[in-house]
Amino acid sequence: MTIDNNQLVSRYMKLQAAHKTYFAAIGEYVDQQLDVLYDRLNTTFHDSLTLSVQGAIDYAKSQGVEITSGINLTLATQNFMVKMLDNQGLLVEGGAHSSDVVIGKLNFENRARYV
Repeated sequence: MTIDNNQLVSRYMKLQAAHKTYFAAIGEYVDQQLDVLYDRLNTTFHDSLTLSVQGAIDYAKSQGVEITSGINLTLATQNFMVKMLDNQGLLVEGGAHSSDVVIGKLNFENRARYV
């Protein structure tokens, strides 16, 4: 049997769904950081959002949610954060600065989406 990308993504999403409480907490963390950026844009031209993967993991722990089943938690969290920012239309940078940092930047080329 040849395994294709759809099968791989399906399995990945199934594993993510099995830990939906954890990823909901990570989503809350990212949303809070997006709210901070949105508020900053009232008075500054700050155009990026710097997120800490470990900060997101710590936030989930503070909400009483952990994954302890041997999953690569850092990678799973980083992937979720990148996907979430991308779904919001932000340009995503990551890995070049540090494996713990995900940077979302305003996407001025995507302006038609918001006008």
